[in-house]
Amino acid sequence: MSGSIEPISGTPECLQECAEFLARFVADGEIRRPKKQDMLVETWRERLHWWWGENPFRKEDSPLGFLMRNDESVIVGMNGLIPRDYRYGDQLIPGLISTTFFVRTEHRAEALPLFMKIHRLAREYHMVDSTPGPEMQKILSRFRYRHEKEAQEIYMPFRFRSLLPTTWAMAFCRLFVPSLQEAMSSGRLIQDSEKVQTIPQFTPSKIRPDLTREGIQWLCRSGVAPPIWIGQVDDLGNLLAYAFVRRMKLRWWMPTYHRVVEWGDVDPESRNLKNIVSRLVNYPAEFGISPHSHALAFADIGGEAPNWLAGFPRHRLSSKFHYAVSGRIEDPETQMVCYPQDGDRTLL
Repeated sequence: MSGSIEPISGTPECLQECAEFLARFVADGEIRRPKKQDMLVETWRERLHWWWGENPFRKEDSPLGFLMRNDESVIVGMNGLIPRDYRYGDQLIPGLISTTFFVRTEHRAEALPLFMKIHRLAREYHMVDSTPGPEMQKILSRFRYRHEKEAQEIYMPFRFRSLLPTTWAMAFCRLFVPSLQEAMSSGRLIQDSEKVQTIPQFTPSKIRPDLTREGIQWLCRSGVAPPIWIGQVDDLGNLLAYAFVRRMKLRWWMPTYHRVVEWGDVDPESRNLKNIVSRLVNYPAEFGISPHSHALAFADIGGEAPNWLAGFPRHRLSSKFHYAVSGRIEDPETQMVCYPQDGDRTLL
């Protein structure tokens, strides 16, 4: 191929150049359904700062992605990487979330070397791509990335103590969907991660995102719509369960709702997570959720949803979630707990 591929250096000059390329790429109509804010350089500067400037999972040697330049040294392609650590049992695995695989139309035939730069990192890093386009999905499949195809949302109508206008679908659900009773569990709910003293291993038999106080704080201030974090701790401050919840605006029959995008329960039989979810559903105002939000959706990729959600209405989704297990893990068939939070879309 003509031109060159170079790593993103992370210098202020490089980040400014990246932000300008991304804004122009969107403004020139290179993606479907472009958003006006994505055409602004300032929007991308903020995102790059979230991904790389504030990211507590970024190490000094963390790859940030690669740029593809033409013969005139103009950027014609980019693939960014967002560092995030993962855990498998006692093993801490550095990970990279793929984002902004943007290549100019006239150079897309030359994009494979750009992907190969990313793919080689799987020897040392756990790789995640939750938003690949149709062509990229074919490439990921060719290189044996694992694809979690099974996904669904499980809906629980909020029980607001007011009679605000609502959609007919949510009015029906509030009348006929069973209510989620609060579970009896020990401990108390918190929203300040500084009150957590120890964080246990959640799902040690699978690869899952590493959870730290600094990581929680970073996620809760990242993106255009940062998430709510709720944890349940015992009297000593040991974390028993947690959930990240984001505001969504996607469904024509439910204009605004909230989605649980990541969760964990140290002992699923203890119902700690159910206590968090039931409190959210029955007293949403306590967590700053507007009465205009119709429901709480439990997003499930790969059939990880708890059994106590049986009986609630659900909607099957088409998942694009792909991942490649790091070469640091001996068994390449090791499975991952997949969450919608674990991708670039929640950090936009």
